[in-house]
Amino acid sequence: LALGQGSSLTMIAEEARGYAPGRVDEERASLEAQLSQLDEKATKAFGERTSTIRAYTTILGDAKQAQIEYAKANELASKTEFSTASAVAAQQKLIVAGFRGKDLDAALLATADVTAAAAPQDRELTSERMGRAFAQILAAGKLRGQELNQLAEAGVGRGAVLDALGPDRVASEKKISAGGVSAQE
Repeated sequence: LALGQGSSLTMIAEEARGYAPGRVDEERASLEAQLSQLDEKATKAFGERTSTIRAYTTILGDAKQAQIEYAKANELASKTEFSTASAVAAQQKLIVAGFRGKDLDAALLATADVTAAAAPQDRELTSERMGRAFAQILAAGKLRGQELNQLAEAGVGRGAVLDALGPDRVASEKKISAGGVSAQE
């Protein structure tokens, strides 16, 4: 770069002349403090990532799958109202409950959808309620009235569940009462 009038270096030099010596020290101290904070946050995030992947590896029995699932949670967080921490927490609950593969993906997306519809201050509680309801549905192997009530507490109305099961609400209600709606449905 030439040092002619209007060049970047000339402009920087002119701006630097306007700084008092104490001001440069203040700016440097501020920058160092910001870099220190960034370092702390990065170290914490790396530690959380490492411990999460380690836990996933233990539960899933496969380090590669653990990394894939962690990446899915991060991708979901980038595309939804979930923070990364919330997406990982919801995913962990579903994995611990026994969800795997496409069932895990579907349950996590459903949780994200319902959570996004909740008021911001209620999203974490909504996510927890959805996770609990899904875990109990999976444990029971079928959808029962108790889980319908838990889904309702999380913000999923009974009508929405019945509609998702088919066009005939009465038939869907009878199917639930008879224990005919599997956890996978």
